[in-house]
Amino acid sequence: GGAEGGEAKRARRDGGQGAVAEPAEAEAAEAALVDEASFEAMRKAMEEADAARESVIKGCRDGQKLSKLAVYSVHRGQLGKAAQQLEEALEKTLKLQPTVAQWPSLRVGAYNSVLEEFAEAKLFLHWVKTRELLGLDGLGPLLDARLDKGAYLGGLVDLTGELGRFAVATAGTRRDAQAVGECFEATCVVSSLLASLPQPTASLALKKKGGAVETNLRKLGQVRYELALAAKGRHRTVVDTSASDPAGPAKADDE
Repeated sequence: GGAEGGEAKRARRDGGQGAVAEPAEAEAAEAALVDEASFEAMRKAMEEADAARESVIKGCRDGQKLSKLAVYSVHRGQLGKAAQQLEEALEKTLKLQPTVAQWPSLRVGAYNSVLEEFAEAKLFLHWVKTRELLGLDGLGPLLDARLDKGAYLGGLVDLTGELGRFAVATAGTRRDAQAVGECFEATCVVSSLLASLPQPTASLALKKKGGAVETNLRKLGQVRYELALAAKGRHRTVVDTSASDPAGPAKADDE
């Protein structure tokens, strides 16, 4: 009875085979259970997606760096140089579009970040030149009006941070109350525009950036207040400009 019970247990453990399957037998069983051609196609597609992702991440670095440099150039008053840097950023980033179109999931992450950076720099350059805010359709062929609303809104929010730095530098070097007021007004407009967007879609598009506009607006209000005090001779130092912009204060345009 005991011997027979042991045999039954081993049979159940081995799936009724009586022994562990050989490698060839295991492969044959796997082939019978899985559509190998379908699985191999899936594996190949995943490898191609990984390669495309790495290619896009590497390709985004140049466009993002050039867009950041364009922002610094605007702060220095080198508007012609900023425009040239944005043209180079546009050219390099446009080359990524076929890959992103083939792999739509790559639109988020590094690619979205370079679009935001480009939008911020383009918006800032245009505002300094015209005191106007560009719409999404004014950002050229890089941002898709249907797919890249979030990148545009992110750039718009980041613009208010640059306006704050621009105002600080302007107040500290030229005591230009009009320019500071224009920065404040533009930031108010951005705040109003964002508040008018439907929820929760806008919150999803902006992620955690929504509160940055109100923070920048408060800082601009403080700059205006300090500048008004300085104009009345009640305060010597308007702001500390040393941390206003890593590129340094604005200078005359190089155009």
